[in-house]
Amino acid sequence: MGISGVSMRINGLNSGIDTESVVKALLSTDQNRIDNQSKQKQKLEWKLDSYRSIKTELKAFTQKYMSVLSSDNLWSSSALKLNKVSVDSSAVSISASSSAKTGAMIIDSITHLAAAATANGSAGIAKGEGISNPYVALKDLELNTALEFDADGNISFSINGKDFTFHEDTTLQTMMNTINKDKDANATLSYSQLTNSFTLESDTLGSASSLVVVNYSGNAFGDGTTTAGALGLDAGTYTNGRDALLSINNVEVTRSTNNFTIDGITYTLNKASTSPIEFTVAQDIDTAVNKIKTFIGEFNTLVSKYNGLVTEKTYKDFPPLTEEQRGEMTEDEIKKWEEKAKSGILRSDLDLTSMLSNFRLAFSTKVEGTGMSLMDIGLSTISYSSDGQIEVNETALRKALADDPDTVANLFTQSSSATGSAKFSESGLMQRLSSVINSYVNDIQSASVEMTEKRISEIENKMEELENVLASNQERYYARFTAMEEALSKLNSTSNWLSSLFSSTASES
Repeated sequence: MGISGVSMRINGLNSGIDTESVVKALLSTDQNRIDNQSKQKQKLEWKLDSYRSIKTELKAFTQKYMSVLSSDNLWSSSALKLNKVSVDSSAVSISASSSAKTGAMIIDSITHLAAAATANGSAGIAKGEGISNPYVALKDLELNTALEFDADGNISFSINGKDFTFHEDTTLQTMMNTINKDKDANATLSYSQLTNSFTLESDTLGSASSLVVVNYSGNAFGDGTTTAGALGLDAGTYTNGRDALLSINNVEVTRSTNNFTIDGITYTLNKASTSPIEFTVAQDIDTAVNKIKTFIGEFNTLVSKYNGLVTEKTYKDFPPLTEEQRGEMTEDEIKKWEEKAKSGILRSDLDLTSMLSNFRLAFSTKVEGTGMSLMDIGLSTISYSSDGQIEVNETALRKALADDPDTVANLFTQSSSATGSAKFSESGLMQRLSSVINSYVNDIQSASVEMTEKRISEIENKMEELENVLASNQERYYARFTAMEEALSKLNSTSNWLSSLFSSTASES
């Protein structure tokens, strides 16, 4: 709160004393007590800000590298046991998972792709150059066979058992969107201005796909016997879907879709091909190495920052500024001052120091069951003088991935159902780091935050007490000066009266 005004103060009218300055000096001890508490509070609030920043950084780090939902994750073995495929053909796209066997293979031929059951409408269905504006109302479509509606102005039909009814004022685009988005209909109605025709196609591929169309009212579709409807499509059942047919390593393969996986290899068929297509599945060491190096780079950035925080210099001659001090400084001066005032706010922080120590243990301790540590594959802890960061020996890492990718994956991803120290020993690096970070963020730091917030609350209560004391003393001092000024005023009045009286008596004599 600080020193404030009170009602009806007489500021040295009779005494000539600068009452404001005198009272401020008398209250300086009280104000210093408040300022000291305020400085302590500010330091604690800065500490809370540092805690929050660290928590945010660590959560982002774990979400990026320790979640299977992230493309950068090193949490699962498939993120490190990577395969790549070399293929030179536009007829097929191929990828391979970590479970695929490496080696050369051949697609002998792709006879045909999987196809959906399809009802192809008559060409030249609309007048002129066809339908250029699909947002025209159904009743205004210029078709060679005009759309007819029932007494209520509707057309109605069913596709694969799903009933539809559309009013004559409905636009063509709305009708198509409604059909195409309906999962129960499982079909897509489209129009091509090139062929000037409508097509209805099952959303499911393969020989088991089918279309069943029944016309109820109006003539959007035909009657299924003699005449196609106004859209050039007939009602009825269409079962003309087919399976994809190809040969891989002289084994005939049929699939109901053009995208399928066999033995960890995913094929996406793009077109038929009578020419053999050779492809090779090989271990993708480059991607694995780059993922690990990127992870280590970000890990080292965090380690360097947190080591900097626990060793940061403290400037005792730069305490937090009071409001009065801030008012006497420029923004640039305040910024430079507070940079020094905030420095060392987490110096020698035991919790942060412990986490950093556990980070180093996570890298240097052998993973039980593998007989190896991360150092054995080229990831070594640099000396403490270098902030305990991790150095990557890329040659050693590449050799380890090439010679024994399973063990490398286990060093990163192995999990354990044990408890206590056994769990740490049996867990891979990512499990260890996750455990260390979660323990710090959810338990250790949370306790520190709670303790700090409690201390801030205690300081606020103390400041309130001190401000009440200051206000009481302030009021008391001003009351005394006011009384003094009033007494002097009366004394001056009496003196003036006496002086006037003596002057009058002298003149009469």
